[in-house]
Amino acid sequence: MTIFDWPVGAAQERVQHDKLPGAWNDATGYAVRYHATGRWAVHTGLDLNLNTPKYDADAHAPVYAAENGVVVFAGKLPVWGSVIVLKHTYESESELWTRYAHVEHMRVTVSALVERGTQIAQVGNADGRYPFHLHFDVARINLGVRPGDWPGDDLARVKRDYLDPIAFMAAQTQPDPSAGACPHVVRITATLGLNVRAEPSTASAKI
Repeated sequence: MTIFDWPVGAAQERVQHDKLPGAWNDATGYAVRYHATGRWAVHTGLDLNLNTPKYDADAHAPVYAAENGVVVFAGKLPVWGSVIVLKHTYESESELWTRYAHVEHMRVTVSALVERGTQIAQVGNADGRYPFHLHFDVARINLGVRPGDWPGDDLARVKRDYLDPIAFMAAQTQPDPSAGACPHVVRITATLGLNVRAEPSTASAKI
């Protein structure tokens, strides 16, 4: 069984797939067109941000592997800062990639096997380039060979190559009669065509 959890928040918050973990919010949003680096782009995932109980409460917070996987990239990239990419195998031996960007104090190296819930880094700010937050996305394309992939102002490619993380997580709350007491299971095939997202924040957009 393949189960993805949120990469931030307390343990009990990361498994609440029908909503963002705890008081964390999405500062930009999947498929939102925004202007943050001098040119227009469509956002590939979420900017997970926490300003409760104080501003920058997310600074240096733990970042966890969303699911069991292998580290296929862990290093620095221009604009992005430090980035980790994990490759995951799910139903029918297919693959997905999760990307954790702008992090600091990386705890993993390439080829390492990690389990869901393992701390892999801390929330950073791309060495001071941005406010503290975690860029998190889920991709159908191999981010191991293109860890800095960025479709730019191309909505069609974002929707083709990246999943909406909110819809993807929410689909895991669907009960599976064969799962017994298991509280959540992934139903990835049901999410691929969805585009459900939270209301956009009025916070400043970030990459």
